[in-house]
Amino acid sequence: MSDHLDKSSITFLSGSAGELDWVLPILDDLLLKGFTNHICCLTPEVQDSINQNKLLREYINRSSKKIFVHECFSSSPKIFDQLVYYFHRISIKLGFRKLFFTKRVISAIDSVLTNYFLQRMPKNIYLVRHSKNLIFTEFPTIRRPLNIWLKKNFKNSLFFYIPHSPHFYSENINDEFSEGLRIDYSRNSFLLLGHPLDHLYLEKLYDFSGLETVFLGHPKYSKKWLEDIKARSAPSKVSQEEINIFVISRGVGSYLTEEKHQYLVQSTYDSIKSNFSNYNLLIKKHPRELNSAWDHCTEIDQFTNYTDEHILQAAADADLVISFWSSGAMDCFALGVPVIEFFNPDLSSFQQVQLDNSKYTTIYRLLGCVLEANNQIELTSQILELKKNNFYASKSQTHPRMLDLLDRSNSWEQHFAKILHKNDLL
Repeated sequence: MSDHLDKSSITFLSGSAGELDWVLPILDDLLLKGFTNHICCLTPEVQDSINQNKLLREYINRSSKKIFVHECFSSSPKIFDQLVYYFHRISIKLGFRKLFFTKRVISAIDSVLTNYFLQRMPKNIYLVRHSKNLIFTEFPTIRRPLNIWLKKNFKNSLFFYIPHSPHFYSENINDEFSEGLRIDYSRNSFLLLGHPLDHLYLEKLYDFSGLETVFLGHPKYSKKWLEDIKARSAPSKVSQEEINIFVISRGVGSYLTEEKHQYLVQSTYDSIKSNFSNYNLLIKKHPRELNSAWDHCTEIDQFTNYTDEHILQAAADADLVISFWSSGAMDCFALGVPVIEFFNPDLSSFQQVQLDNSKYTTIYRLLGCVLEANNQIELTSQILELKKNNFYASKSQTHPRMLDLLDRSNSWEQHFAKILHKNDLL
């Protein structure tokens, strides 16, 4: 049994609430084990995205005595933070950190920046910096100066580098893979990933040397966590004849032009109006979806509304989900809700998977967790087929890699318990 009286975890969030969403089941488990959980928002945008996420907001409020959210914003202009990052990457790329005449200068600069970073920390985190804490941060941090600052400030802590969403990173899902038979749970730095194929893809982009890799699946896809979500989601149907349809939307940006966004919204709305007389249509806007075409639909139709619920919360009471290409489709699939992916990757090929015939598809179609619809005709056809089958979609086409990912998600607690045990934190 551990004799650490004040056990703490500290999660540093730099991108969005997606990082907290991924690690939340782990933090919940630590809460039950007597840990105090600190969440450090490094940018105002991160804190805003947490406040706008109903599941995260409610969870934090429900557990307020043991979960603390801190504003750890940089007071310097963004251009300064960008220059610090570029200096860090250039010094590594050109080997300046290893040269006798330059490494001392760079070390001195690192010390100044580390102290500047430490000033952003609240007092209760500053006081425990020499303890054996659990530090969580997204894995891209290993390329940033933040990694140096954290390592210098929390020398006795265990570090966990996590995904920033439950995405399946590898596009070559039929590749063969191997994983080490033995995991050294006594290490102090871990890379937590969903699947071995993710590592094959990401190791080309990141230096993971010095990290012990553990393939946990995605903790929020564990049966235990999903059942808890279902139990906490209050039914919204007034009658059994009502059909709840949940749309995971996407706005204008890198993936969609304004014209394509308008087409997806209007086609979805028209298809639902044409095929259902008694429906509730809930729209989950993308965090960066401003001036959405859905605004007009919500104004003219009392049964079409926006929701701030987490995707899992909204999907738990849905008969059908329509996704405009989102990793949230995997959330809904894991929950057992049929998902139609209404999106044409040939027309919006940015970050899509290219096939041998110069056509494109999406990773979610390859994994077999969505039904395909490239246009309104195909969307209507998929809706009618699901309607005929009482909204049941066969999982016979699900790729073994997706099933493997879900299976791993059910054993993450055993892996994590071994890490805590080997490091005298249980």
